[in-house]
Formats: sequence, structure tokens, C-alpha cells
Amino acid sequence: RVVQMYRSVTDHTVDAPRRCPSFDQLYGRPTFGYGMRPTPLVAAAARCVPAGGTALDLGAGAGRDSMELARQGLKVTAIDQSARGIARLRDSARQAGVERSIDAHVSDVCDLAWRERLYDLIVAITLLDHLDQVRLRRVWDAMCCSLRPSGLLCVEVHTTDDPGAHRRQGRDCRAPISETAGHVRHYFQPGELQDMAMASLKVLKYEERTEWDQTHGRPHQHAKASLLASGP
Repeated sequence: RVVQMYRSVTDHTVDAPRRCPSFDQLYGRPTFGYGMRPTPLVAAAARCVPAGGTALDLGAGAGRDSMELARQGLKVTAIDQSARGIARLRDSARQAGVERSIDAHVSDVCDLAWRERLYDLIVAITLLDHLDQVRLRRVWDAMCCSLRPSGLLCVEVHTTDDPGAHRRQGRDCRAPISETAGHVRHYFQPGELQDMAMASLKVLKYEERTEWDQTHGRPHQHAKASLLASGP
């Protein structure tokens, strides 16, 4: 059973996104959004999973992490709402010769038929912060239940130190903001993601940081929290 423990998030949840490019538009660019370099945390975690293990990449986009997981010998299920992103993922997988290792689907993560203790690795990079509170909690619990006992969970989210969060709160912010900040529904408070994990998982690594992003739009700043945890 997954035990829920959450900080109050009322002040940092957004009701509606501001105008910004859709993810189909982002992945339709000649040099598509976010590039194809894998998330370092995901690449490191994949090396800890035996070849032939099962992985789930939620919010896979054009496949920068799914491709890395497949190259590491894992059987990957990739999920994203963007049809254009999934199409590019499939093209990249065919070109790299790993198409048999990636089962890619256009779907809302909230519509998945979750199964208990199925995956050796679950990846959710900047996914949970794109969900409202109700859906965030439902997906989090489902991810925890779907991990095998020794499985790994990799999560990254935007935090309240992100320039996009400052703008939402009416605070003065001169740092450049991401063109897709309008899609973020919930900016995590400091320590919030760690608290969620400690309620039902074993936290292996946790950090909060500020970084520059030049993979789409104009160069901009992000504040993120990263989590690596093992299953219950």
C-alpha cells in the first residue's frame, strides 16, 4: 500500500496555462525541442538495471531518454500526449536500430492501465509538474505501485525557484523564462518531492539546482528538483 504524504501546494498550483507553443509545435521544429541528449540521471540509472529489464518513460517526448534506455538494453514503453513527438521517437528508433526495444504510444498518462510491480525503471522527467494536484497524486501513487521491489524511479520537476514560478506569483523576475512555462501546472516547493518519496520509497539521491537550458527557444533558466529512489 502506498502511503500519501504531501505538503500543502495550494499557493503553487496554476489553474490554466498562459499562451505558449504546443508540444506538437515544439517537436515539429527542424531542431526539435529538448534535443536528444539523455537526462544524466536517467542514463546513470539505466546502467544499474540488468539488460532485458523493463522501463517506462512517461512524458517521453521525442525520445531522448527512451533511446538511451533502449541502447542500454532495456525494453521500453514510451508514453506521450504529443503525436508528433512519438512519431519522431519512432523514426529515431528505426534509424538507430532499436525499434524492437521501444513500444511507443500516444496517450495521456492518466489513462494508462497500470499494473503492480511491472517495471525495473520508471522515468518521469518534468511530467508531474505538468499535472494538477489530483492527477499528480494519482500518477505518483500508480508509479510507486508499478515499481518492482528493487526497481528505480527517476523524477525531475520544476520548483518554486524557477523564473516561471516567480512570474506566476507576481514577483519581480529578470531571469529569462522558458517559452513552455505556461504548461507547468504545479511548481514544487523545496523538499516537496523528497517528502513524497520518503513516504513510500527509499531515496537514493535528491538535489535541487538552478540551470540554463538552450535546447529550445531562447536561452532560459530553470530551477529543478531531481530524485532517484528505489521501490517499496
